[in-house]
Order: sequence, then C-alpha cells, then structure tokens
Amino acid sequence: MRTRLARLRLAGLCWFSMKKDEALRRIGSLAIEWASKTGVVKGQSDMLSFRDFQDWANSNGYGHYFDFRTTEGPMEAAENAFDDALGQSWRN
Repeated sequence: MRTRLARLRLAGLCWFSMKKDEALRRIGSLAIEWASKTGVVKGQSDMLSFRDFQDWANSNGYGHYFDFRTTEGPMEAAENAFDDALGQSWRN
C-alpha cells in the first residue's frame, strides 16, 4: 500500500524543492530547448529575455525547476544558468 505522500507525488500534486545543481542543469537544457523553439541563436548579440524564458517554462509545466535553495537566490542563479547555456555570460 502506497503512502499518501507517494500518491501525491505520482499525481503531480506535491512538489519539493530540487537540489540546486540538478535544477540549474535542467534550466540550462530548457533554455536551449526554448531557444530552438523560438528561433534564438546561441551567442547572438541581442539581449535575450530571461523573463520570456521563465514565462515559457512556467506555462509548459517546468516552474518547479525554479524552486531550489541558494545563497544568491534561485532567480539570479537560474538567470546565470540561462545566460551560460545560451552564450550570454558576457552580460553578467
């Protein structure tokens, strides 16, 4: 017999904070996926919108990847991972 917590996890009703490294790796992968779907070219000189990426991730069910613990704050760490994945590190 499954526990209530296991049933909630299977039903997708219970989200837990992810490990920072796992979340940032996945955010980098999602940034590349988002870029290919929106026509963004890696390393382009235009400033890419992290907010547009975050909105896309949230609307596609990936919002839980932005929920992790870090001293700098999850959004800043996620934006740095986004910039690194898309060759925009020069902005930081």
